[in-house]
Amino acid sequence: MAMSSGDSIFVATHLLVDPVDSQNLGPSSICRIRGNIGKPGVVMLIPPPELQVKPRNSANWAVINHTPFNGELMDCFQGTSLHLSFTEYSRAMDTGIHGVKDAEIYFLEAYVQVFFKGQWIGDVDIISGLESDQFHIFDPQSSSSSKMSSCRHTAKNIRTFRVIAIDNWDEFVDSPKDGTIMRAKDNWLARLAAAGLSAQRKDETVVMRASDSICWPCVRDRFALRSGMGNYALIC
Repeated sequence: MAMSSGDSIFVATHLLVDPVDSQNLGPSSICRIRGNIGKPGVVMLIPPPELQVKPRNSANWAVINHTPFNGELMDCFQGTSLHLSFTEYSRAMDTGIHGVKDAEIYFLEAYVQVFFKGQWIGDVDIISGLESDQFHIFDPQSSSSSKMSSCRHTAKNIRTFRVIAIDNWDEFVDSPKDGTIMRAKDNWLARLAAAGLSAQRKDETVVMRASDSICWPCVRDRFALRSGMGNYALIC
């Protein structure tokens, strides 16, 4: 996911932008950040094989409403943050040089943690999530989606688009076994975290750019979303 060397950290750009914008990035897009992780040499950061997510908590029933989506988009996830943490696992890369006390190049396990106002939500491998078959992007502003603006649906069709609104992380963790929409309008950090966590748990995940021009029945038809198909998540 990243490489640290000297006073620079080279990060996969997909970790620094809204998931919708990642469609315009190449698979090897890299961004340089000034700083270091406090380790000598060249450090390649890799995710651990197993990641943890906050378990369901029946005591939080008061904040789990699972109300039907009413068509209104907003940001219900202000206070979401991402933090880089490390495990104790590291492995030196064989450079063919012997007699050197310190490893010049090595792998270090690191993972991204999702927090909400100081409360841990889960660990996420964002890169793997964005590369999974469960991850999709829908952008109403793109040319491929512009033809949907001329559809014959009306605003009343929101009633036929039955999904559950997800307005906090407890609802996300205790997600119903059906379609949901996470309302995190213009909050790229929360959208990035949710996209990674959703794809990580094998839900069909569609990240959308919030827009008044979204035709929900068209979205349903394009991705063949239907009640009873299992978990699918829209992130808007």
